[in-house]
Amino acid sequence: MPPTKKKVKTSHPATIKPMVLGSASGIIDPPDMKIKVFEAEFHVHSAMIKLYSGYFRKFLDPSNKPPRPELPQGSFKYEWITVVDEGGAGWCLEDSSAYPNGIPDLSTFTGDKHRQIWAFASLLSAIYGEPYYVNNVARFHVLVDLADYYLALPAVSRSLDGLFHRCPQFTELHAVLFKDCVIFLAAPYEDPVFDQLEDPELKQTVKMAHQRLVETAERLVWNIFSASHTGQDKEQKEVRKCLDRVFPNLDGWYTRNYGKVDFLRHLEQESLSHTPELTSSFHEDLHSIVQNNSILVRDIEIEDLDSLEDNRHKHNLYSAKIEDKDLPWVSKESSGEQA
Repeated sequence: MPPTKKKVKTSHPATIKPMVLGSASGIIDPPDMKIKVFEAEFHVHSAMIKLYSGYFRKFLDPSNKPPRPELPQGSFKYEWITVVDEGGAGWCLEDSSAYPNGIPDLSTFTGDKHRQIWAFASLLSAIYGEPYYVNNVARFHVLVDLADYYLALPAVSRSLDGLFHRCPQFTELHAVLFKDCVIFLAAPYEDPVFDQLEDPELKQTVKMAHQRLVETAERLVWNIFSASHTGQDKEQKEVRKCLDRVFPNLDGWYTRNYGKVDFLRHLEQESLSHTPELTSSFHEDLHSIVQNNSILVRDIEIEDLDSLEDNRHKHNLYSAKIEDKDLPWVSKESSGEQA
């Protein structure tokens, strides 16, 4: 008797259940907007999205278009879909009415779409004040980038306290945020702001970081000027040659311009392009004092900050450093262990 043939199960793509926002926040009105991020679907309230996202506030109801008609109950007033950038590296959300011939091809996206879906879901949770979880800094970067693009950073910012309580193991992110705050608070070189801080621990931490920054810059400027006037060894002579080439009238240039910060930045840029034969240690010392040490806003160049209307950034150094052992909660834990 021939063996009984077994039934072969055919696999079908799993249907992702739409994520409906608002119920956990006590919103009883039904969602009026559908957003598709790749294959994930989100049902949200347009009023909520416009309130916390400058991007949607501008583009959901543009002033140059007639108001949308009222739709039957259960229908969505807005439907937005994912559109992949040319080249496949990025994506954005656009009104589906701009694509009457169907959904654009999403297969060209070269990134991690699952991470992007997670980040957008987390952004919506932050907007609605609902809990979400982050388990590493890389994911947090994606969330911050997304919130920045959709002009919703304040929503994510106000959600962080709850995030840290829900993820007590995620001290790495807490440290990154704290260090970035210290870098920007310690940045004003000649007009420090730490005296304006109310929290004594934060004030002391920023003060120490600012003092170390100033001491490093002052020592570097002193060494440069000493080399330009009295340098005798090989490296000092090379520094002197660089200064003569970049600043034919060093003292005059220095007094005519903005001071030490602008001087160090200009020297770092010019020395690399005009005097590559200088020792690597000299270049490293210059670069380390003018570089941007921020982790979360690492992509922002100093030139971008200089282009802002408030030109105080021209006199700032964003290279302050704070060691893990100097973090306030680490210091407290160490003191407790020693006690």
